[in-house]
Amino acid sequence: MNKPLLLWGGTDIGSSYYGQRPHRFANMPEVNRDRIEFAAVNNYINDGIPVIGVFRGGQLLCVANGGSLWQHSEKHVRSHSIMCNKLDGSFDKTIESVAAGHHQIMNPSGKYIVLGWAGFETTVYDEYDIPKQLSDTPEVVWWPDTNCLAVQPHPEWMISNHPFNIWIDDIIKELFGIHNYFKEIIRA
Repeated sequence: MNKPLLLWGGTDIGSSYYGQRPHRFANMPEVNRDRIEFAAVNNYINDGIPVIGVFRGGQLLCVANGGSLWQHSEKHVRSHSIMCNKLDGSFDKTIESVAAGHHQIMNPSGKYIVLGWAGFETTVYDEYDIPKQLSDTPEVVWWPDTNCLAVQPHPEWMISNHPFNIWIDDIIKELFGIHNYFKEIIRA
């Protein structure tokens, strides 16, 4: 199997990619980066090569797979717990103190599996700044048909042997056959 493309963090994705106008708290998108990364993801998907997205990269994968984003949220700018599933959909464990720093939340669509979700209720806002209460917001999402894994938390903000990094490395090993993926990247 080919090594996956890894997309990392950065600014907000242009809301035009998911058919919305920008929210008042949206960051200025990097138009050229959006264009290049969406083209790369489409090429990798078409070639059957896996893609892993972290933070912004995960949000980009959500949009590339037909989803959208809640453009602003509360409570996701600090560490929080993640409820984790196994790939078969059964509950695995709760992991505490997972590093987060995103104000946008994935709103996936199509055929996907939520592997990890935030263990608390949060308020999200649409493009018109209308609030909605959500529980179980997706933090780790897998699209089996496109080989895409979206990870909103920041593994690089945590030590390599943090329980979240161990769990996500186990998921990557199971999906792609790659051992210690984030441990090798972080090396802390």
